[in-house]
Amino acid sequence: MKLRHIFCKTDYVSEWAKMMHWEFYRSSRFICYYLVRRIRQYKFETDGTFKTIEIRLGSDAPCKIVLEDVLQVHLPIDEKRYESVRDTTDYSYYIEILRKGFEKASKFKHIPLDELNRYLDEFIANGYKNEWQYTKATFKEYGIRVEINAILSTFRLRLNAEFYSIKSKKHLCGGILVSAMADEFYIYGRGDKKDRIKIINDTICYFVGYQEKYPLFVLDVWDIINGIYRPKLNDYSKFLKEDWERDCYECYKESYTYKPNSPYFDETKY
Repeated sequence: MKLRHIFCKTDYVSEWAKMMHWEFYRSSRFICYYLVRRIRQYKFETDGTFKTIEIRLGSDAPCKIVLEDVLQVHLPIDEKRYESVRDTTDYSYYIEILRKGFEKASKFKHIPLDELNRYLDEFIANGYKNEWQYTKATFKEYGIRVEINAILSTFRLRLNAEFYSIKSKKHLCGGILVSAMADEFYIYGRGDKKDRIKIINDTICYFVGYQEKYPLFVLDVWDIINGIYRPKLNDYSKFLKEDWERDCYECYKESYTYKPNSPYFDETKY
C-alpha cells in the first residue's frame, strides 16, 4: 500500500473549530496537494495499514488508524495564530502544523519524514507555488498544440490554456479557462479520468474527467489559429439526468472565466 493522500483539518472540538473546519481545510489544501504530487512520485510503501495521513487540529490525542487506511494525527490548535494568518499569504502556520504532524506520525508509524520535510523546504524555496501541467494535446491536422497548466493557491485553482503553432513553435493565444475555489471538487472531483481535449467539426472541445459526452468549454479552432482566444461555456445541463452531474455542471458554471465580478476571478488574491 502506497502513501497517496495528505490532509489537514480542524476537529469539531468547539464552535470556532466547527466554523473553521472547511475553511482551514481549503486554505491548507494547496500545500497538502503539492506534497501529494511529490510523494506519489516517490512511491513510498507503507506497512499496509494506511495510505492517508490526516492531521486533525483540536487535541493532543494519540495517533491511530481510522477508516481502515487513514493514519490520523492529533495536534492542538492555536486559534489566535490561525486568525492572524487568515486570508493572507502568510503560510507559516500551515507549514509548522504539517512539520509537527509528520514528526508525531513518524513516532507511531514509519513514514518518509525526511522526504516530506525536504518537499516542504522545496515548496518554500519556490515561493509557495503549486503549479503543474494539467493536461495537453496535439492536433497535427491543424498544426497546433495546447497545454493546460494548473495553478493552485490557498484561495483558488486556476487553469490556463496556452496554444502554440507546431511548425513555428510560436505562441498563438491563451488565457484563463477556469478560476475556481481551491476546493476538493475541482482538484479531485473530475473522476478517475483526466480532462480531455478533442477537435470535433472544427471546434476544440474541452471535456472534464467525469463527463465523457458533453464538452464543458468549446473554442473555434480557426479563432485559435488566428490568435483569438474566446472560450465559451457549453450549456449541456438539459441533457443531464443525474443530480450529481447537474451539481457538477453548476459548480463549473460558477467558476466560468468570463465573470469579472465573480470572487473566483479576483486577481488580487494570488
